[in-house]
Amino acid sequence: MLALVLLNSCLGLAAKVDLGSDMWLDWTISGSTITFDYGVASSLKQANRWAGISFKDASGSRNMKDSDVILFNFDNLDKIYDMWATSDDLPDTDANNDVSTNYSHTVANGYYVFTFQRSLDTGDSMDYSLLNINQVQIQWTYGPMSSNGDFLQHGKSSSELGAVIVNINDGSLVTTSQSYYLIAVVSLLFSLV
Repeated sequence: MLALVLLNSCLGLAAKVDLGSDMWLDWTISGSTITFDYGVASSLKQANRWAGISFKDASGSRNMKDSDVILFNFDNLDKIYDMWATSDDLPDTDANNDVSTNYSHTVANGYYVFTFQRSLDTGDSMDYSLLNINQVQIQWTYGPMSSNGDFLQHGKSSSELGAVIVNINDGSLVTTSQSYYLIAVVSLLFSLV
């Protein structure tokens, strides 16, 4: 493991995974920093106003509880939301936004591309540590915003949310019976009060 971490630190490491048919996530690890590019098809903006991903323990449940959630609001592209899910409802906003420092966004080839960076281990209890792990569960979804800018619950179909377990070192899918299905049971973001 130490040799792999040292190799990643020296060479940098890049990987990519498709998240359904309308999203993808790629990442590069360099030293103790990970940079993500999250692509969301422009067509999703027409009917939905936010998109999100989360990270959690690969052996964890397939719901959103205990997930490190990152949200993007299409109506306010200059802001990135760093959150932590303590339940299957609206995640709590993290007091320390550990992903906003090097955040940017572009539109390219029919995709909104959100680029953000964070430490593999931020030291923040409301961030999932990506340091010294081989596998991570990545969840994704999208949904509407209220007229006053609140995040509303996403849909429940497999085209609107899902999850994969990936090898963080190369992006390969982990082929376990639990990682083959798209999560129709994940309530990956919120219900209205």
